[in-house]
Amino acid sequence: MEHWEELLNPHVLRQNLISASIFIFAYELCRTYIIDQPRTFFTDLWARARAVKS
Repeated sequence: MEHWEELLNPHVLRQNLISASIFIFAYELCRTYIIDQPRTFFTDLWARARAVKS
């Protein structure tokens, strides 16, 4: 029971929520960068190849 009281302490809860928010933001930023960069590279490459053929 003491663990829950400590966890639900407003100061501790606020710090935990801020840390979780920063972690989720960093994860989504990295995931977006890792997925979108190769996609952009390859789709631009294919679009240029089509333009040259036309």
